[in-house]
Amino acid sequence: MLRELSLTNLAVIERATIEFDEGLTVLTGETGAGKSLLAGAMNLLLGTRASADLIRTGTEEAAVEAAFEGGDTPQVRKILEDAGIPVESTLIVRRTLSRSGKNRIHINGSLAPLGVLSAVGEKLLGILGQHEHHDLLEEGVQRDLLDQYAGHHSLVTEMEKAFGALREAKEALEALSSDEAERAKRIDYLKFLCEELSAAALVPGEEEKLLSERSRLASAEKIAQAAQQGMDVLYESEGAVSERLGKLSAQLAPLEALDGDLSSAAKLLREAAPLIQEAAASLRHATGKFGDDAGSIEARLNEIEGRLDLLTKLKRKHGEESAEKLTEKLESLSKELEALQHYDSELASRREAVQKAERAATKTAQALTKSREKAAGKLSKDAGEELVDLGLPKTALQVKLSPLDTLQSHGADRIEYLFSPNPGEAPRPLSKIASGGELSRVLLALRLVLTEPGRVRTLVLDEVDAGIGGITAESVGKKIRRLSKSFQVLCISHLPQIACQADRHLYVAKQEKAGRTLATVRALSSDERIEELSRMLGGSLAAGKARATAQELIAQASRAG
Repeated sequence: MLRELSLTNLAVIERATIEFDEGLTVLTGETGAGKSLLAGAMNLLLGTRASADLIRTGTEEAAVEAAFEGGDTPQVRKILEDAGIPVESTLIVRRTLSRSGKNRIHINGSLAPLGVLSAVGEKLLGILGQHEHHDLLEEGVQRDLLDQYAGHHSLVTEMEKAFGALREAKEALEALSSDEAERAKRIDYLKFLCEELSAAALVPGEEEKLLSERSRLASAEKIAQAAQQGMDVLYESEGAVSERLGKLSAQLAPLEALDGDLSSAAKLLREAAPLIQEAAASLRHATGKFGDDAGSIEARLNEIEGRLDLLTKLKRKHGEESAEKLTEKLESLSKELEALQHYDSELASRREAVQKAERAATKTAQALTKSREKAAGKLSKDAGEELVDLGLPKTALQVKLSPLDTLQSHGADRIEYLFSPNPGEAPRPLSKIASGGELSRVLLALRLVLTEPGRVRTLVLDEVDAGIGGITAESVGKKIRRLSKSFQVLCISHLPQIACQADRHLYVAKQEKAGRTLATVRALSSDERIEELSRMLGGSLAAGKARATAQELIAQASRAG
């Protein structure tokens, strides 16, 4: 749900922060005040193309920022986690437009690409307006609306999984079903690679051990010299530490009882003696570790270099990062070789897997078709009844299913919405016959019968009331209010019959300040609502009568609930 929208330097709006709540919020104002600019700002949150023309004259950047509840729903969470963006219960989206063309998108404080914004936006916000109704002409949208109406979400998900399993089975079969000559070549090549890697006798951790040993051997002379010098200091030279330590201990021994400090010192010297002996033993071992034969050290170094060179060449050849990966590569190649060598049985197994997956997918598709057929007739009837109240009493809407040539991830059906604007005329595809106004009302009718929020929780209605008035406008107003029981609805309107239904009424005003045009947005009080509805009615009624009519419209809407 949209909780707050902030605009900065967007066209005629210098700065505005608008808070939203549940139910129906209506935005009104004089023509050209900037009402549809708000819908345009929300379109930017859906990832639509941005133009530098939207940036207010005299400024370098414009920004649109919104706060949505539901930022941790499963669908939104997956998109954010896949993009490495923090997940929060309140989702904060900010889009900044720059004259330099360096536009930026932040989601929960992290930079995000336009594709992620689009994916997240379409899960939170839906816009029905003078242009958005054209989405209804897309086959995928028509299918989604029918599936949403049918409520068979689990079947749709099951179909997607079954088709995915079928596609994987077919790809596995295709990978094996190469011609005999190519298969023979592949077998020979795999044999060569497997023999080469097997001959290398790869050992886990070997590369690290060899590198460590090479470093030690390369410094053998320095190690031996340091160890011998240590032995000389501790034991072997005249006046060595061990000798002097023994003399000092002997001198202190008869005096220990006379002085506490001497006693402590003597004790520490006695404790140091075995440590010095242990250090000397380690040094003695180090002096003899490499032997006296420099030739044997060089031979071992050459052996290590040869082994490391082999591992490097194999890693480069197979495109692997480590010797351990080469072991995994050998296992993979061996499995492929075994499958090719047992071609007939493997081919039969993979064909059976395809048949099994095809049967499962077909069964699910048939169940989906049956559910869609049942829902299609009811949707046609329910939407048709809504169209009568929306001022299209002589029209007919028909949801038609026809079989596809091949199974798809969404099933085996082609969904098409047919429309007849006049009695006696055969229904034809919406794209070929419906006008813009008719499309808007068809989409509104469909939204009215789709009472579950479905993909989005917030709907923006951008002047869907264009071209209507009188009793029809009153009916549309009541239906939009009904829609707000299932969705958060933000409605931009110029009709008092719709504005009177609002739970919250926002007014968009335009004024001139210091030679510049500014647009402001503010919530109206009860008295201000009456004044605004009076203004909207004023073209056809006297001032006093307009005010009385406005009060009555609000009272009627309040009584109707």
